[in-house]
Amino acid sequence: MQIEEKGKPAEPDTYTVMRGDYLWRIANKSEIYGDAYAWMRIYTSNTDQIKNPDMIHPDLFFFFKQKTAYEISTRDW
Repeated sequence: MQIEEKGKPAEPDTYTVMRGDYLWRIANKSEIYGDAYAWMRIYTSNTDQIKNPDMIHPDLFFFFKQKTAYEISTRDW
C-alpha cells in the first residue's frame, strides 16, 4: 500500500477486473479501500472505461488512489 509521504500524493494503483467482479466487491477488498461504499471512487476515477457502473468486464484495468495517511488515521470504526 502506498501512503502519502510529506504531502506528496500516492501514485495511483491498478486493479485488473476478474470474472464475477463488480465495483462494490472491488472497493471492499482490503488492498483497495476495504469499504464497499467506496465503489464510487473507482467509478469516478475510471469513467473513460466504465460507461455503466453495473456492467464491468474482465480484463479491464482500473486506476485507484490508495488511502491517504489522513484517511487511514481518521477512519470511523
